[in-house]
Amino acid sequence: MRVQWKRTLATVAVALVAHLSFDAGTAGARSTSGNGEASKDVATIVADAEAATASASTVRISGTIDEDGNRTSLNIVSSDGSGAGVMFQAGKRFQLVVHPPDLYLKAPASTWRALSEGQGEDASTVNAVAQLFGGKWVRMSTANEEFGSLAKLFDISTFNDDSDDLSSVRKLPVTTFHGARAIPLHNDAKQSTVYVAATGKPYVLGVTSNGTSAGSIVFSEYDTAKVPPAPKHSIDLSSFQQSAG
Repeated sequence: MRVQWKRTLATVAVALVAHLSFDAGTAGARSTSGNGEASKDVATIVADAEAATASASTVRISGTIDEDGNRTSLNIVSSDGSGAGVMFQAGKRFQLVVHPPDLYLKAPASTWRALSEGQGEDASTVNAVAQLFGGKWVRMSTANEEFGSLAKLFDISTFNDDSDDLSSVRKLPVTTFHGARAIPLHNDAKQSTVYVAATGKPYVLGVTSNGTSAGSIVFSEYDTAKVPPAPKHSIDLSSFQQSAG
């Protein structure tokens, strides 16, 4: 039995991680006193935001991105490699839990069916995959070639790995983003704006985009979001693939 639907999720993860370069979260950013970031240059603000990100223990990431007509929504808790949450991609729902070295995925039978059909599987394979995996936790390794990028969504440190070229980024006047004072850093090349907290720690409050990946992502519950434990019962995907030949 051939099961190649993993590539669909990996593609989504790559797009999201690329869109979240040097992003952080919001908890502790509600102080009314300014933090001095608004008077700094773009490079310094970005460096301070990256440092704040590195000091975080957990953050909740939620929002929606629409890329070429494919809408992805997520509400996840990200930590130092571990995390959990829910993603919706083109109408398909996934629950995710990451506790390295394991990644757990749970989806309804309709999602597994749609993924299998999208990979051109025959009817018997589609039915078998939907019946076997539907509504159950499926366990795989975070080192899996096709799922490694998905696991990055749950590792705060990876958000700093690919900071953009700042030559097209300009600082705009302080504004309000989801109820908090924020410094907008607008990227003309990507048509996106990152909002850095203007009070308290210089966390990134979120990002909005009108470019090829249009949407809005919000960061909240910084250092207070909780990561649930790993599921007690799951299907080992590697064992299944080996037995399937």
